[in-house]
Amino acid sequence: MLPMNQEDKIIQTLKEQRREFSNIDKQQLEHVQERAYHLHTAPSYFLKWIPNDDRLGQNEIWVNQTILQKCDFSTPSLKFTIKLEEGSIACWKWLDGTDLRHQNRDYLPQAFAQLGRFHAQQRHQQTVYSLITHQGFDTIKELLKAELDFLCTYHDASVIRKAKTAFLLLELGYPTYIHGDMHPGNLRLMGNSLRFVDWGYCISSVNLFDLGYIETVRFQSTEESGWWNITPDEAKTVLPAYFEASGLDCNNIDQIQRAVMLWSKLWSYYNCVKNDKKTEAVKCKQDIDLLEIN
Repeated sequence: MLPMNQEDKIIQTLKEQRREFSNIDKQQLEHVQERAYHLHTAPSYFLKWIPNDDRLGQNEIWVNQTILQKCDFSTPSLKFTIKLEEGSIACWKWLDGTDLRHQNRDYLPQAFAQLGRFHAQQRHQQTVYSLITHQGFDTIKELLKAELDFLCTYHDASVIRKAKTAFLLLELGYPTYIHGDMHPGNLRLMGNSLRFVDWGYCISSVNLFDLGYIETVRFQSTEESGWWNITPDEAKTVLPAYFEASGLDCNNIDQIQRAVMLWSKLWSYYNCVKNDKKTEAVKCKQDIDLLEIN
């Protein structure tokens, strides 16, 4: 939580620089999480204090001011930012409603159809970046080659062969701007209207990487699917909705998604090894070995 004097500074800055907030007081500023606040005015707002060295927060501001300003997509409305010496105050219109973590999951196909249309609209021929290393590449093929070499650092020849087959399938994707963290918690339902939130991880990359939370088969290590995962039953309607809207061929959905799952699991395994999480690494390796790619 921020020091109290930081909250005082937020209130003081708003009062001095925004006429509509000239009469607010600290009691109207409710701490939500980390550096995020609910400003109880009429209408109310969602505020974030974003330090200069917060890469994700600064990226979220840039994405809102550029990409999301120029497209027809359901996101919270960024009202303004105030740049200070040590960081920025970003202000969005407050969203009521609930996310899709534990309820209203029948909206997932609609959400991923919207995401597919966004990907198709933002399709480009610019530099693409790794979500993992943030390194840039001229083509998807070059990106995936580097990704394969990086993620297979701790694997034997059999896993490398499987990964090569999978990554050939990932080449069927296309370059676009992706959300980067597309789980049900970042989908907010207001009445019958969906909003896509939390754009800090947005990057120019491969569209298929936004499908990383979708499972078409259950991993052996998954005793109970967490809210962040989209289950195989849910995937039966979510994936066709996405593929059709994104303009991808719908004839090989299962194998393409298995390739996405392998990429995601290789990333998890790499992190487990680097962070010395031995038990989790063993489970990840079992999943990698059992996941079939044709």
